[in-house]
Amino acid sequence: MTMATLDHDIDLAQAEADLQNLAGGADDGALRAALDRITGGQSSKVEATNGADQWVTMYHRYDGRTHSVPRYMVAKLLTARLLPDNDLYPREVQGQQAWSLEAGKAGELKAEYGPFDVSMGLPCYFSSAQHDPRILADRDGAGIPAFCRKNGKDGTPVLFSDALNLASHMKKHRNALPAFDKYRAERRELEREAQAITSQDAMAEMVRTLMEQRGTSAIFDGECDTCDFVAKNAAGLTKHKRTHSI
Repeated sequence: MTMATLDHDIDLAQAEADLQNLAGGADDGALRAALDRITGGQSSKVEATNGADQWVTMYHRYDGRTHSVPRYMVAKLLTARLLPDNDLYPREVQGQQAWSLEAGKAGELKAEYGPFDVSMGLPCYFSSAQHDPRILADRDGAGIPAFCRKNGKDGTPVLFSDALNLASHMKKHRNALPAFDKYRAERRELEREAQAITSQDAMAEMVRTLMEQRGTSAIFDGECDTCDFVAKNAAGLTKHKRTHSI
């Protein structure tokens, strides 16, 4: 997936809305301009004050490649999702978050959903020959032992030549397979929720850091420091303060 394709797959309006919510729903002009720059808006030029001189390494969650970007672009990439293209990605990963700030997330989706290397053959999930750590973890989590006894002529566990043959065999385990699938689905959903929280926390931290560098609070209170007047936005507060100088 090229960077050009990635840009088209980003919902900038949603990204800005998410960041506004994370910043407390502020309507301050400076904050809005800063958010525009974070999400790739065109309201002002990108300068060193918002992180153009600080580079961050991003990790692709499907193919594992790395990409270095200026810090102001990180929030924008965190909103990118894997394209709904069956030629590029398995259906299970389409629409999931494409990039992460954590090195340990690189390539995790391909390791989880495939396609897998079948050059050595694929064992039944419930076979003693099963060695995939994620499958073993899900099998143990579901409380299912290595009970499959389908062996070849030499007495060793059968290794299937492709995923279709394996799936056909797995259907014969009518009790174990649904229990395994249920546990795996719940585990994957919890991981997706955890990843979403991690991304939100990362975006919120960048907003806080940016606003600290700009010397302004991420939450606009609008209180006049001379009287009890409270403005709705920065422009209103500035206009009100002029009345004290008349």
